Amino acid sequence: MADLLAPEDVVPAFRADLKLADPVQGAGEKLVTVADPVSGKSMAFRGFELSIARMLNGQRTAGEVVDASTAIGLPISLEGLSGFVKKLRSLGFLSHPLDAAVQQPTTWGERREWSDEIRGRYQAALKEARSNELMSAKQHLTELLNDAPDNADVKGLLQWVDERLKAPAAGKKLPTFTDVFAVVERTWFEDGERQSQENQKAQERLVSLSDVPAVSDPAAADSPGAVSGDGPISEAVDVPKKKGGGFGKVVLVLLLLVLAGGGAAAALYPLPYVVKGSYELAPKNTLNVEVAREGVVAAVAVKDGDWVEAGAQIFTYDSEVAKKRLAEAEKKVAELQKKTDKSPGGKKAAEAKKKLEKAQEAVKKEQTHLEAVKAKGKKPAIAKQEKKLKKAEDAAAKAQKAFDAAGGAATGDAKAELDKAVAERDAAKGQTEAAPFNAPVAGFVRELKVKAGDEVKLGAPVCVLDDTKALTAKMVPLSKSEPLTEGQKATLDVGGKKVDVKIEKIINGEARGTVDNAKGELKVGEKGSLSIDTGGRTLLSKYL
Repeated sequence: MADLLAPEDVVPAFRADLKLADPVQGAGEKLVTVADPVSGKSMAFRGFELSIARMLNGQRTAGEVVDASTAIGLPISLEGLSGFVKKLRSLGFLSHPLDAAVQQPTTWGERREWSDEIRGRYQAALKEARSNELMSAKQHLTELLNDAPDNADVKGLLQWVDERLKAPAAGKKLPTFTDVFAVVERTWFEDGERQSQENQKAQERLVSLSDVPAVSDPAAADSPGAVSGDGPISEAVDVPKKKGGGFGKVVLVLLLLVLAGGGAAAALYPLPYVVKGSYELAPKNTLNVEVAREGVVAAVAVKDGDWVEAGAQIFTYDSEVAKKRLAEAEKKVAELQKKTDKSPGGKKAAEAKKKLEKAQEAVKKEQTHLEAVKAKGKKPAIAKQEKKLKKAEDAAAKAQKAFDAAGGAATGDAKAELDKAVAERDAAKGQTEAAPFNAPVAGFVRELKVKAGDEVKLGAPVCVLDDTKALTAKMVPLSKSEPLTEGQKATLDVGGKKVDVKIEKIINGEARGTVDNAKGELKVGEKGSLSIDTGGRTLLSKYL
């Protein structure tokens, strides 16, 4: 790519005078329209594109934007970021260093501040959701919602996760966030390249008509953009700032060690350092499975303790029972309809209905005549036919009003009973399909609640699915001041046996990693001690 950004390049700034039609929701898959008040143009972006755009503040480097995006589950590369910036520049959505400061920014609205702890937990769950770790994301979002019950972003993301967890049971297949991101990322290169070629041609035409040299890529100037500010409070990842005074501390400590006779070399030599702590084993995934469609259970394909893959059949619906109920409901509707029609109000309503249908047919006829007259292009004939159509429409409106009044006259116990029967019939229609109920995720079946012949309602519990072929080790150091990092190796003491696990993520001070349990030798809920290899520390690091 000709305009590939280097990690140390400062990114341009996204304009502050644009307008967003809708807020970013869920994982950011939905489209959000961005309007340009200057050019009058508008463009639809995915929500996650705007999350990246908000990081473009004219101050961060390209490497910092990539790292910040990765932290919230946006797998963007320098090449992808370069393509995205190129697309924004071609649309005119990036500010110029010489632009006047925007007096009243409109792009990003005011938002409620989050605590660092809540924001960090949300970002971790957001990354899991976007990485298709849906069960883990659901668990963390549910816990987060208990601590922040009024947080709309948490609720929206939890709803997005639930939709994807329930989709397989309803026979739906939704694309993963990674798939959507990959498709959109390809368009950055295609759209940006196309727009750049068009801009280059236009620039060449201007150069050929003037002696004034053309400006080449003003957005790449060294001056920072006019817009500043962090990303969305729900997704923004703070860029760490360098702390001053570190060099002075190093010199001071080294001098003290030399004077003490220990020598500076000893201060810089890494010594083994192990952090002690405790752990608890939990299922990698646990889901309370609920009924996605009402009906009668025909046959159950699983039992407690069975392992099922995602999409495997748990039970089938009895379509014959539903068809029988539908026939009975249709018969009841027909009988009540006759009863209603024979009543005084029903007869009046039936007559009004016939008049309404006749008037509506007259409107269609006059509309057809008008279209034919317009095709001939004679204005006097068109005006005459328009009057006829208007007259027919007035008559239809009058007939509609009479029908509505007659319908009111037909109300009563018979009409209410008919409405109820119609609702039951419509509900029965939706239960005549013999579609199976499938497992939304893989796991061992526990607490199975359904059996053949049961009539199940929407949202009723079916079973619990526990994925214990892989367990999550929740690890906590004995001292909260001990800094843990992702990638460190922990050793669990499981009944005298040593089990190694890698720290994959750290959430609110609690480290988590995956333990293989394909043989089923480890038990859910088991607790014990652990040691974490920090990779060694120097004596000097203790004082810095």
